[in-house]
Amino acid sequence: MPDEQRAESVRELTDLFPAPKVVSIAGRAVEIKPDYGAAQKELGLALLQIGDNAGAREALKSYVEISPNAPDATAMKGLIASLGN
Repeated sequence: MPDEQRAESVRELTDLFPAPKVVSIAGRAVEIKPDYGAAQKELGLALLQIGDNAGAREALKSYVEISPNAPDATAMKGLIASLGN
């Protein structure tokens, strides 16, 4: 499956499932393929929704490292900064 299709499939998770389920699914995807940027992003956003700011920060940092030129990379950096250390 091409990267664009994979990214779209992961984005659909947040539309279809509650945050805890997205954490489970995206977390598994990240375990299998740690450099899967879209999964790191969705994992981070889902973790944020359930209140795991530290986990969200780490996943979003990974996303930005993997996808530094993504259209939302600057916004994600701002979100990461707002989560503190």
